[in-house]
Amino acid sequence: AYSIDFPLLIYYNQAGKVVLTMSKSQNTAIFVDYENVYITLKQQYTYEENAKLEIISKIRDLYQAEIIRTYRLFCDFSTINSLIGNLGLEAVELKHISSVDSANKHKNASDIAIAVDVMRTMSNDKQISRYVIASSDSDMMPIISELLANGKKVDVICFKSFSTSLDYRFRLEKLGVRVYEIESLLGIDEFKQ
Repeated sequence: AYSIDFPLLIYYNQAGKVVLTMSKSQNTAIFVDYENVYITLKQQYTYEENAKLEIISKIRDLYQAEIIRTYRLFCDFSTINSLIGNLGLEAVELKHISSVDSANKHKNASDIAIAVDVMRTMSNDKQISRYVIASSDSDMMPIISELLANGKKVDVICFKSFSTSLDYRFRLEKLGVRVYEIESLLGIDEFKQ
């Protein structure tokens, strides 16, 4: 008899067939700045309202061969309350972040909440070896650098089609971070006119 020191993974491929793999997998944590993704899709792309949920399953599909230990969405859910019930169907943890300050101005605090949660997760769960951050916000660079300094693999999922994203992508790729484009995952490529 022999023992296997890595898990047997079972999942369904796109054709609905059961796939077994015995390759080593990563313990993965996924953190999504969902408010940023949702608002960008709504304002910049021609994309159906309910289809904005699709990014959640596309990210899960991208990491289907890995062990997803946590999958969290950060958002002021009062801004997208029509989708809250559907988000629960995706088996993700919802992290409500208030994005309106005392002057009633819209203010995105998700990046700070993600940074704090990533650090807490890294401290509490040493088995996670890959961190996935879905955000086009370059404010994520310090947390990404900290993860890399601690020997973690980092993937970033961001929008391709913005000038600020180009510099962000360049900096990420220079650090050896894998970058996936939201447009490619969703099969979209045109801005709203």
